[in-house]
Amino acid sequence: MIGSRSIYVRPASPVYVPPPRVQPRCDLPPLRAETASGSYITFNRRFKPSPPSLTVSRGTAPSLLGQPLHRLMKDVEDLKNEQKAIQLQRKYDEETRRAALEARTAAGVGPGRTMWVDKYRPKKFSDLLGEDRTHRDVMSWLKEWDKCVFKRAAPSKKRKAGAEEEENPYTDALGRPRERILLLSGPPGFGKTTLAHVLTKQAGYRTLEINASDDRNAATVSTRIKNAIEAGGGIMDKGRPVCVVVDEIDGATGGDQSFVKSLIKLIQDVPANRKKNTPARPLRRPIICICNDLYANALRPLRPYARIVRFRKPAPQILVKRLQEVCERESLQADLRVLTSLVDLTGGDVRSCLNTLQFIKSKSRTVTEDQIRTASIGSKDSLTTLQNVWNALFIPLASKERRKRQASSGSDGRYIHRLVPLIASSGDMDRLVQGCFEHYPNLKPLDGSLANVSKLLDGPLGFYDTLSKRVGEGEYEIMGYMAYAITGFHAHLAAPANSTRLTEWPKADYESYQARTVNAEVATTLKTGFPPILRSLFSTTTTLTELIPLLIRIITPPLRPVNANIVKPAERAVLDRLVELMIPHGLSFWAEKAENGQPMMRLEPPIDCFIHYDGKRADDVAAGRFAVRQVVAQAMDAEIARRKSGASGDTRTVKDKLVGMYGAAKPRVSWGTCRLRPRTKLTRPALDPEAELSATPPPPAKRFRAVYKFHEGSSSAVRKCIKMATLM
Repeated sequence: MIGSRSIYVRPASPVYVPPPRVQPRCDLPPLRAETASGSYITFNRRFKPSPPSLTVSRGTAPSLLGQPLHRLMKDVEDLKNEQKAIQLQRKYDEETRRAALEARTAAGVGPGRTMWVDKYRPKKFSDLLGEDRTHRDVMSWLKEWDKCVFKRAAPSKKRKAGAEEEENPYTDALGRPRERILLLSGPPGFGKTTLAHVLTKQAGYRTLEINASDDRNAATVSTRIKNAIEAGGGIMDKGRPVCVVVDEIDGATGGDQSFVKSLIKLIQDVPANRKKNTPARPLRRPIICICNDLYANALRPLRPYARIVRFRKPAPQILVKRLQEVCERESLQADLRVLTSLVDLTGGDVRSCLNTLQFIKSKSRTVTEDQIRTASIGSKDSLTTLQNVWNALFIPLASKERRKRQASSGSDGRYIHRLVPLIASSGDMDRLVQGCFEHYPNLKPLDGSLANVSKLLDGPLGFYDTLSKRVGEGEYEIMGYMAYAITGFHAHLAAPANSTRLTEWPKADYESYQARTVNAEVATTLKTGFPPILRSLFSTTTTLTELIPLLIRIITPPLRPVNANIVKPAERAVLDRLVELMIPHGLSFWAEKAENGQPMMRLEPPIDCFIHYDGKRADDVAAGRFAVRQVVAQAMDAEIARRKSGASGDTRTVKDKLVGMYGAAKPRVSWGTCRLRPRTKLTRPALDPEAELSATPPPPAKRFRAVYKFHEGSSSAVRKCIKMATLM
């Protein structure tokens, strides 16, 4: 205080003094150094201080940028450079394309001839791929028409040493073969259409190709096929006869199968108008039909009239050799291992192999396995194929790739954020899960225990099934979670060892479906040949489980392949009973050649597929030997010919046979012609014996015979009242 006044001094504001930074203690041993005088100095280790941060702390002011500014500027600069490079590349490609087009135009080569499929299409018999026996069978069938078409003798078949000569060879007045239609069946891309074009041209025919999937009505048969066959060769073809090639005939399912029915009518030489007795015009030209599914419903009525040639997968070595020749001509580098992987991936489809190689050639001059994996083979989606999704699920990212993704996107490299968009863009999650389920037994996960498999089936697969069921019931809001369920396969199955295993397209489900369809068609064909009374007794399940196993054992009796003149009576009786059993059931034996070229007798319909599993048969089922089945087939042909001619040794009717077995029936008394005695109140009316003897019997009532023709299906459009006596 100074005087009477008080002087107040405002205290100074406190100065913020940051706390001293505590250096973390370093546990590493100190360093020792020797001076020039020879003494030692010890240096303690300490951590290097971190540079001051240039960014604002998140605690004081949140950052509005997800990345630093210098990185954003660098990204903008890189984007500008990339756009400039793309423009320069487009300009260079346009100039190169224009120069190539001008060069092709100057050389007289059009742009439509650049497809390798057309460029390397076989032109002669020696260029064909596949089994030579199949090619010879088709050419042999075409040569059997030489007598009818070219008016020259057909070449005689070379008989192998030791082979028996056919007793009753088929003869036709016009020199045509027994089967007037050739049916080529096999998967797409195996060269069926190419084979038909090459062999018909080499045999001297002009090829007329018709696609049955587009022209599937009966008018096509009468307008195009029939007119082309009757017109003969044209001026431009130097008078060559025509050979009709009907492609994709298994797709002719419209119009109540009118196309196939009209084709059968054409080869059967049916008169155009039976009422006017118009003579039929016989078929004088060969017809070749091509199909992918031999047992399609549309081909059921056509199979008995056609000679069937089945195409099998060509040998991988032959196909790899042909692809290697193509790569050498096109200056494309590809080793045998890569081409073998391509053949395995396409399933032997030559067309897909050539298209894939041409696609790779447009981008580089070297073919690698990575390019084959990423190529769009058999898939219409070029952005995200199922093959890429399976590789992403089963093969984890390398550490270098993971760090690269983390540095570029800032993510932690977790698989869920990477796989969910990839799975969602695949477009077919059901097929994707089906492929995962089919591939997991062939993979090598890090944990190969049964517990891991159990977790996989109960976890991701079970969760996906639950979601799929709920979506099918109408709960579409949970559809977005289905991709997350599929990512669980990566956690259980991903391993680096899976990179050496190519994931193939799932085919086990389709193969089982195709086998089930074939078996159902065989069972339906067998039931169709049954009499109506037997068809009503056996359902499809009963036919497969009870009738066919016993029927196979019955039609394979222990017979000896001996001459018919020295057959024992007991064996003759067994053979007669076998023939009487097989004819009503529609069973027969057809001669053909096995894969190794040996002759064999095939059972038609092939009901033995229901008791043979993986090529094995039961011990109590006798092996169907060729000689025994040939004897049975000859006996069946003789019996069928005898029935058609009406020359039967036993002329008794069914009524005579029943009388011999059970005796004659007692005569029935006609009550309408008897006089009744006068009756009283206590007596019943009785017959008068004298009147009964003197009465003349009335003329027998005229009985009529009803004839019914069975058509498969049901219809209530036509009804007719009949009596039970008509059906008895």
